[in-house]
Amino acid sequence: MATIFARKLISDALGLLHDTGVRWPKQQLLDWLNAGQREVCLKRPDALTVNDVFSAQPNSKQTLPADGLRLIDVVNDATTNKIIRFVDRDIIDVHVIDWHGAQGDPEQYVYDLRDPKNFYLYPHPTVPRNINIIYAKAPTAIIISDFDTDNQTIEIDDIYANAILDYMLYRAYIKDSEVKDPGKANTHYTAFLQSLGEKISIDSAIHPAAAKGK
Repeated sequence: MATIFARKLISDALGLLHDTGVRWPKQQLLDWLNAGQREVCLKRPDALTVNDVFSAQPNSKQTLPADGLRLIDVVNDATTNKIIRFVDRDIIDVHVIDWHGAQGDPEQYVYDLRDPKNFYLYPHPTVPRNINIIYAKAPTAIIISDFDTDNQTIEIDDIYANAILDYMLYRAYIKDSEVKDPGKANTHYTAFLQSLGEKISIDSAIHPAAAKGK
């Protein structure tokens, strides 16, 4: 759950930088905070997910909502409540050559991590049909006009607050040539990656297709 104010992370960053907002303006730190949230979501798609009804179109190919980064799972048909199972494309291509043209209640879905914002249904509905899906969402940029009173929280869970802070400090230390400190920048970027469990195969933990490199 996200409860930490964005302005608190900015204040924490300024404190660690021993700055009052002169060398590193608060607006710039906010930009880096927003960039940090996006970077977290790129490396950990499970950091910000949506579990909601999706209107499947009368085609085999389906495209995630505009804010979607990648599909995590197709749960079921919201009309029949029947499970929609993942199937490897290599398998269905061999056994059902014309599966893209098959119509009916969706029973299986195909997903390829190389095309993260699209997936396919088999059979596909003849009219728009609601299904339940889980997908990774891109964070919305935080906009602050008053850095003293604004109460907007970060969008991703508080557990990632330290990672965001490390990313902000990393960006601060490589800001320009006058204050460039690659040692500190590398330290904070390494801490950022470690806090996200960079060495763990996140794709394999999230989706079965990843295990085959798809």
